[in-house]
Amino acid sequence: MCHAFAPVTGRAALRAANALGRAVAALDSRAARTPFPVVAGQLHLESRALIEASLSRIAGAGELPGVGDTARLIAGLQDRRTRDFALACDGHPSAHRLWQHLARRCVAPHQDFTPPLLTLYGWTGWLHGDTLLATVAFNAAISADPAFKMASYLRAALAQHVPVEEAAAIFRQAAAEAGY
Repeated sequence: MCHAFAPVTGRAALRAANALGRAVAALDSRAARTPFPVVAGQLHLESRALIEASLSRIAGAGELPGVGDTARLIAGLQDRRTRDFALACDGHPSAHRLWQHLARRCVAPHQDFTPPLLTLYGWTGWLHGDTLLATVAFNAAISADPAFKMASYLRAALAQHVPVEEAAAIFRQAAAEAGY
C-alpha cells in the first residue's frame, strides 16, 4: 500500500481500531431502536457538521480530529450522501489532509471502510495535480472493493484525461442541486 495512506501501526492502530469499534457499536445501537431512514438522516447531518468543523480546525490551527471524531467520520463517510457532500468540499484547503488522516486510521477489523476514504484522498490529490497519487489511491480503493463505483468512475475519468475541473464542476453542480 502507498506510504501516503498506509494504515497507522502500533498503539495508534489499536486506538483507532477501538474507536472504530465503539463508533460502529453506537451506530448499531441507534439503528436497533430507531428506523433506518431516521438514523441515516441523522448520521448524514452529524457527519456533515463534523466534516465542516474538522476542515475549519485543520485550516485554522492545523488540528486534526481526535480519535473519537476520526472514527465517527470514517463511519459517517460510509453513507453515500455524506460522500457526495465530501466530494464537494474539494476546494477546501484542508480536505486532502483530512482524507489522508482518515484513510490512515481506517484499520483492521474495519479496513472494509477504506474505499470512500481512499477515493476522497485520490480525488483531492488529482485536484492538486498529483495524478500518480490519485491513480494509486483509486486503484487501492477498487482493490479493497471492486464494486465501489465512485473510485471506478474517477479512475476512468482520470485515465481518459478528463480535465479535473470538468469533473469537479459535475460534483459541485450535483452538490448544489442537493443543497450542500
